[in-house]
Amino acid sequence: MTSSYPFDALFEPQLCQDPYPVYEALRLIDPLYFDERRNLWVLCSYTDVRQALQDSRTFSSSPSSFEQTLLGADGEDHLRVRKIVSRHMSADLHARLREFINVQADVLVEDIAHREHSEILAGLATDLPSRVAMQLLGLDASEAEIFSRYANAIESASNHLLPSEERETAHGLVAELEGFLQHQFSTARRQSGLALECLYETTEALTHRERLDVGMLLTVAATQTTTSLITSAVNIIAREPELFQLLRRDVTRIPLFIEEVLRYESTVQRSLRVVVRDTSFRGRTMHAGSNMLLMLGAANRDPEKFVNAQRFDALRQPNGHLSFGWGQHRCIGRSIARMEATSIIKAMVSKLSFVAPARPDAIKYRNDLFIRIPTRLDIVCRKKE
Repeated sequence: MTSSYPFDALFEPQLCQDPYPVYEALRLIDPLYFDERRNLWVLCSYTDVRQALQDSRTFSSSPSSFEQTLLGADGEDHLRVRKIVSRHMSADLHARLREFINVQADVLVEDIAHREHSEILAGLATDLPSRVAMQLLGLDASEAEIFSRYANAIESASNHLLPSEERETAHGLVAELEGFLQHQFSTARRQSGLALECLYETTEALTHRERLDVGMLLTVAATQTTTSLITSAVNIIAREPELFQLLRRDVTRIPLFIEEVLRYESTVQRSLRVVVRDTSFRGRTMHAGSNMLLMLGAANRDPEKFVNAQRFDALRQPNGHLSFGWGQHRCIGRSIARMEATSIIKAMVSKLSFVAPARPDAIKYRNDLFIRIPTRLDIVCRKKE
């Protein structure tokens, strides 16, 4: 392997601002690369990433997560918990959630419609996912501030680009979150009619640890990743006035637009796996105990899978992106994330006649190699007459 290989750039904070040229170089030079120093395989092609995501018997997600029940577990235990949670995320719950989300999205967009300038990330892109997650967890609206602090702490605790002192503080908050959720679930302090019953029912087959893990996963997955999706969607329509007008004329195209946002700006840029048994992968031997880095952001822009992969195509069909994962660990709340992003964009094109960036320069992204999310997003808009 030549010294020009850009592998080390995958671990540099500069990558967070624009990772896609590095991904393209990785695919061209070696889309299935093994780094002996780190005992790490890096997969960049769509086919390879999807195959690895599909085969959880060979490529385990444990212990690569902050929780060991859904993201950080495989096999029968994972499937048992997933089945229980999925059963409680019923069609009836989704219908009631949709009504709640639409009302909240309208309120949040109506608020920015009366302002000349709005900061989206700290506003509606955070507020809507937090409100939805709190409903699912059975929390009272008065606990929004502390909930937001806990949600940010989970992501910060595992972000090795942050100073060690900041990570230590975040770890302390994560421990506090466990105690907070334990008290919430054990005392049945349900404050929402949309709460997942499996977190509270003592007769349900979830262990105490599993309840906490599901609660923590809801806290981060329902906020950080959905916030990223909403922010990216708003950023794109603010910078593409013709696209904004297209969606205003035909709101039925918004779901296709959201799928392309997920592909083009993958909310989760990478995922970790561990090889649990010796295996042959595309003619190369992978030994048990080696690690894998699945580059979802690279796979979603693989030209072997997507025509004009580097171009944003709001009406792209079909769109088989991997932003929600694949196989056993495919995101269990993906329909809710889609619902939230769709509702925000629908409310914006319905209530606003104009939206644009408040600053013409490119937005800056948070130093986070896993979640792609801006540090802030300022827009100007005009209410529809």
